[in-house]
Amino acid sequence: MPVDKYEENKLKSEFDAKQRKASTLAQSFMYAIDDGIGFDEWIKKEIALLSFLGFVKDIKIMQKNGKTKQKLIFQDGLEILFNFANRLYYAKRRYDSQMKSLGKYFRYVTVIDNLTNQAHASVHNIILPKMDPFWDRFYPPNGLKCRCQVQVLTDTEVAAKGYTITTDSSNLNTDEILESEFFAKNFGKLGLNVDLIEPFIQICELDYIPLK
Repeated sequence: MPVDKYEENKLKSEFDAKQRKASTLAQSFMYAIDDGIGFDEWIKKEIALLSFLGFVKDIKIMQKNGKTKQKLIFQDGLEILFNFANRLYYAKRRYDSQMKSLGKYFRYVTVIDNLTNQAHASVHNIILPKMDPFWDRFYPPNGLKCRCQVQVLTDTEVAAKGYTITTDSSNLNTDEILESEFFAKNFGKLGLNVDLIEPFIQICELDYIPLK
């Protein structure tokens, strides 16, 4: 059954509003990170903006004076997105420095603990030349909560540590690494910009963001 004009306009209006909200939040993230502001300080500085965007609500508290109290909602989701934006910002700096270094290889390094995404753990210690196409899709972060990093290595360091260089990345099982195709990028080349971070904000349910 075709969607009537009213429903079509309603859906478009909702999409446009969500897009504007995501763009505004992304720009606020960028200004804060450029200024070296952390998440808690950003919350205090932008409380009026967050209220306007619907992230602050008044709640009734059981007191004789009947006053209301403001509460930030979706704080965990906002912090995850803020930290992800921060990682994109520093990924660019790290990547540029690594590409200028004498090391010929990148080593994929995963934090191994009880929170580790097992797909990410599967490529822990993968070592490939810096120019291998693998890094165009899998230079971390590879998820909103991804804690993976890349280490640059010289031939001497590879030999000293007894590492094995992967000769053909096309044989690697990489199907499950990415949280979604949104992450199929080399964030080290791209860095942080509004157009890059905005889609992640749009696709997120801020009260529940899976750990990957």
